Amino acid sequence: MLLNELTQSPVKGAKTAQQGPLVIPEDMQEVEEATLSPAQLNKRNNLEVFIQKLANKEPFVGMGQTEPTIVLEPDPEALEQLRQGKFPAVFKGVDGQQYRLSQLEKTAEFGGKGTGFGTRIEDAELASLQAQLADLKGDNPEITIRVGDRDVSVADVVTTPGTPKSDFHFVNAQGDSVAWVSHKDGSQPTHFGQWGGMSDREMLPVYNANPDIKQEVAKFIQDVKAQVGGDVMPPATTIARRASDKFQLISVYGNGYGGNRGPQNVDVVLQGPVTISNGQLVAPNMHSNGEPVKGAFEPAMMAMYKGDRSNFGIKGSRFSMYPISGRKVHYFI
Repeated sequence: MLLNELTQSPVKGAKTAQQGPLVIPEDMQEVEEATLSPAQLNKRNNLEVFIQKLANKEPFVGMGQTEPTIVLEPDPEALEQLRQGKFPAVFKGVDGQQYRLSQLEKTAEFGGKGTGFGTRIEDAELASLQAQLADLKGDNPEITIRVGDRDVSVADVVTTPGTPKSDFHFVNAQGDSVAWVSHKDGSQPTHFGQWGGMSDREMLPVYNANPDIKQEVAKFIQDVKAQVGGDVMPPATTIARRASDKFQLISVYGNGYGGNRGPQNVDVVLQGPVTISNGQLVAPNMHSNGEPVKGAFEPAMMAMYKGDRSNFGIKGSRFSMYPISGRKVHYFI
C-alpha cells in the first residue's frame, strides 16, 4: 500500500515534535520551452518567484528574447491579487507599456527547459565542458579526471537521457558510462525549483528499500492535514519539516543512493559554472556523493499551496523536497 492510500483521513491533534528530514526523488519538469501563464505559475514555486521578481523590480525575458529587459511596476493591488492566487489580466511596465503573462518567457527560474540536460544556460555549460575536455585530451583518446570522490578515465561527456537524478555523465573511450553528475543552475537555494518530488510514483523505489522513510513521509502528510484542519490547503501557505539524514542524502544524490554509482546515484552535485581545474571537475557549489548538504540548501519536506494540484488527498497542495531556504515557510512542524 502506498502513502496516498495510507493518508486519506486527517489526523486529529497536530504534533509539534520535530525531526524528519526529507526525501528527494527526481525533478519531473517539462522539457519544452513556453511563455508564462496562470497554469505555469501554479507549478512548483513559480508563483512565489514571480511575486518576488515583481516586488523587487527584477527584469523578465520577453517572448522570443534571450535577455531580461522587461521590468514590471510592483503595483500593490496586483501583488495582493497574486498572493491570493488571482492573476491580473495585464501588468504595467516601467516603460509605460502593458504586458500579459503570455508575453513573458518561461525561463529557467520558472522551470523552463532547453535542449540537452536542462535550460539554455545548462546547455551552454555542457557545451563548455565538452570543449574543455576536448582541449585537455588533445590527441589522447581519454584522460583521467576526478569526479566527486573518484578518479575516472573519460573521453566525452554527454546528456543523461530521461529524467533521472543525473543530468549528464562521462563516458570512456569504449563508450562505457563511468561517472554521473547532477547540475543545478545559479548560485542560491532559490535559483532552482526543488531537490525532487514526493509522489508515490517517484518514491516507490525509495519506499521499497527504506520502509522507515515511507513512514516518515506518511507522518508528515498526516501532520500537514492536522495543521490545515482537513483536506484543503489554504492559499499562500507552505508547511515544512526537516527530514532524516538518510532521506536528505537520497534526495540529493538520487533514489539509488547507497548502491552502485549511476543515473540514480550520482557522483557529484554541482551548482553554477562547471570547469575542469587541476584534473578535477569543480563548480562554485559542489557536493560529492555521501556528503551532507546543510545550511540554506538543506533538503526539507514541504507541502505548499498549488491551486491546480491535489497531493495525498489534500486539495490545492503539492508535496516536494525543497532547499530549506528555497521559499518562504509559514509553518515549520
